[in-house]
Amino acid sequence: MIGQIFIDKVYKINYSQAKFQIQVVCYLNKQENNEALRDDCALMLLEKNSGLKRNLTHWRNSCPVWKVLGGKQMIVIDDDKVRLNTNLTPSQKGEISKYCGGILN
Repeated sequence: MIGQIFIDKVYKINYSQAKFQIQVVCYLNKQENNEALRDDCALMLLEKNSGLKRNLTHWRNSCPVWKVLGGKQMIVIDDDKVRLNTNLTPSQKGEISKYCGGILN
């Protein structure tokens, strides 16, 4: 996916309605090569959403975030790895980081 198209999709994610989606995108954007183990993404979701009383298995396997972001062609899941479905320039990566702001803090 072309970087600017990807960024446009990020901006369209409504945080109040799709918090998990933007959390995953922001998390992956911070990782080397924009990829991480699915277990690490699930652990981040568990930590950031601890008040929801869901376990790690839910975040790894049952949470619809994987299907939704995959359907939007924003992520690719290869075996146990998840990665953003784009090659971002350093400037574009910085734009997403700025947009993400305090989402993961």
